[in-house]
Amino acid sequence: MDLDRRRIEQVLTNILDNAFRFTPKGGRIDIFLTEPAGNVQVCIHDSGPGIPAKDLAHVFDRFYVVDDGRGLSGVGLGLFIAQQMVELHGGRIWAESRPGQGSRFCFTLPAATQEEHW
Repeated sequence: MDLDRRRIEQVLTNILDNAFRFTPKGGRIDIFLTEPAGNVQVCIHDSGPGIPAKDLAHVFDRFYVVDDGRGLSGVGLGLFIAQQMVELHGGRIWAESRPGQGSRFCFTLPAATQEEHW
């Protein structure tokens, strides 16, 4: 499958933008890349405040905004767009979080075959 590099960069930018926005000064953001079962998986974990369970199921909804208590929330399109781009590339995206323990956003994309590299 051909991937649109600019769109995948947009996915990463949108997720990282949220991680930077919600991680406090002195916090940490880690990025992991793995290759499970013919896919490429990217996970971004931040040490921010986490996402309440009531909001977690909606973070990819269009215009859904999680109130961070500091007025730094966006307009609710970044994660929606990220989800659309990942799904259009045949992948999937999800979020995991526990309040007080940060958030983890992961997405998978089909790995290129050897023939696709040539």
